[in-house]
Amino acid sequence: MNIIWKNKNKDYKNITLSYLSWHREKVLEQTLKSHKDNGLFDLITNKTILFQEFTDLDIEIAKKYNLNYIGEKENIGILAAFVKLINNCSTEYFIFSENDWKLVHDKNYTKKVIDDCLDILKENEASLIRLRSKNKPGKPYFSLVEWVQNNWSNNNTNNFLWKSESLSWVPTSVYKEGTFKTINKNFKWDITTFTHQEWSNNIFIAKTSFLKETILPLLEIMKNDKLVDNKYFGLESVLYKMKELKNDHPEKDKINKFLESKIASGVGLFTHKDRI
Repeated sequence: MNIIWKNKNKDYKNITLSYLSWHREKVLEQTLKSHKDNGLFDLITNKTILFQEFTDLDIEIAKKYNLNYIGEKENIGILAAFVKLINNCSTEYFIFSENDWKLVHDKNYTKKVIDDCLDILKENEASLIRLRSKNKPGKPYFSLVEWVQNNWSNNNTNNFLWKSESLSWVPTSVYKEGTFKTINKNFKWDITTFTHQEWSNNIFIAKTSFLKETILPLLEIMKNDKLVDNKYFGLESVLYKMKELKNDHPEKDKINKFLESKIASGVGLFTHKDRI
């Protein structure tokens, strides 16, 4: 039996699915096929991809999957590409996906997760929601890297900076009471702030207003302070640097606004798969 979703939730049209890709066309095809086959494209019709050093093959792939595309002749770096994708977005919600996030759940499961995400964002329970699969995260998984594990084991767990990500291998109860708020919808979701979870480029859905009004100003601060010394400086590294400046920087109010913003994590949908 075919399931008709088109008008089940009016917010689907308010989502833009934005991809970032640089070469690795076979991996990109693997990703896009999984998104199409598992119903994501049935829900979300606004889809854009930015190609770094784009080729004719890139354009063919975009047309095959009915994606709007932005073609950059050079590799402009993830920071500039991320900013361009956000500024290109005119919808209320924004999904960011690099080219190696494979959807590993079926259509019904996908719809339930996206529905939960829309409710959480609409109800202001969080500004950003991690979409990496909790049970099938793929590799590498940063919080399981040896030095990060050692950091968790050897220090007060309350100072650990990857608490949301760690919920794939520890319960929320290992952390101080009040660190997480748990809500139940189709699935269970755990909510904290960016004080407790470092920024990650792992696939996510967020309020576009949060990205434009909170994240982009931070990137502009770093640019103006010349703390970003080259165009390939990672987005994660830039936002990590913000925590070091939160008490003394002239723009500390903007930095603390980011750190106090809420991030949710739950069952997720996507596994990191950068090989065929």
